Amino acid sequence: PQFNSDGSLKAFIGSFKDITEHKRAGQLLIESELKFRSLVQYALEGILILDLQGNILFLNNAAAQTFEVDDSPSCIGRNVMEFVAPDSQEDVRNDFIQVSQGHDAFLAQYHIISDKGNRFSVESIGKVITYEGKPADLISIRNITRLSIS
Repeated sequence: PQFNSDGSLKAFIGSFKDITEHKRAGQLLIESELKFRSLVQYALEGILILDLQGNILFLNNAAAQTFEVDDSPSCIGRNVMEFVAPDSQEDVRNDFIQVSQGHDAFLAQYHIISDKGNRFSVESIGKVITYEGKPADLISIRNITRLSIS
């Protein structure tokens, strides 16, 4: 034992905790996020995340191609209704209401007008999620123009 100059015993109190599992869990979470980020970004179908007012918070490469935008980051903040053809806007608004009331994950078809002015038919399905701590609409779209008769 070691003593202080006044004769009292020197003591150290410590606590140790093995954080190996915590560090491993953190690494697995990072790997999982990277895997799913790549899966979404390079998916063949368009994926968008919209706030409940229809503003684009995220879109993947396929959605940018469907909307024929040259610079996908420039779409962030735009309202998705800018891409919806006039004859589909009422349907989209009604479906937004349904989704906001919890009636989501149903298949719908709309017409869109791309940034280059081309008209396409898309099939869409949406699901309410939490994105950056707020409710949002996760939407998957597929260009069905070649399959559509309208």
